[in-house]
Amino acid sequence: MACLLACVPARAAVPPTVTVSGLGTILRDPDQATLSLSIVTNSNVAASATSANNGLYNALVARMHGSGITAAAIKTTSYDLNFVPKPPPGNNYEPPQTGFIVTRSLSITIDNLSNVGGIIDAAVAAGVTQVSGVNFGLRDERGAHAAALAAAVEDAAAQAAAIAQAAHMRLGTIRNITTLQNAQVFAPQVVRLAVRPPAPVPTEIAPSSIEIQATVTVTYALAP
Repeated sequence: MACLLACVPARAAVPPTVTVSGLGTILRDPDQATLSLSIVTNSNVAASATSANNGLYNALVARMHGSGITAAAIKTTSYDLNFVPKPPPGNNYEPPQTGFIVTRSLSITIDNLSNVGGIIDAAVAAGVTQVSGVNFGLRDERGAHAAALAAAVEDAAAQAAAIAQAAHMRLGTIRNITTLQNAQVFAPQVVRLAVRPPAPVPTEIAPSSIEIQATVTVTYALAP
């Protein structure tokens, strides 16, 4: 028995580690805007409602072309044709529109941010009935994400070094590192409802900075 016990090799001591989560936050000025809007038409005849909607859409495309927006930057995100009957006599509720209602939702990508307000006014003048939002973003989102990840790794290293120093140990190599799949992007959004022709005062929208956040979890080895 003594021989067997002596022959069993001693298990190697597991080196200590420390695991920290680093947060990286960067700010970028937006260089692109996405305008969300809708064209709504109605008629007692379905063909008339769709024809009127098509006419306003063509007018919008022409207006956008005159403002430097290409057809490729204008995308239809949804198209609906619904019928809303007139309420029976004596009904207290009166729907805002009855008959066949066509709703075409669109998004317009704008690269010249100084022209966002002018694009909104041109769209309303073309017959757009609703502008539901302006979302500012970045053309190079991957580059911004990479910068946020680098900042997160630096933050994790600083935390691990502080812990190692407080424990009177030395910080070793990285044993493991993980990150979330996508960075969090906090982009400013402006919402505006438009149901009438543009006011005499032009629309002006000033974008704010975009905040990009990334998180990493890093495990470091510790040495005495």
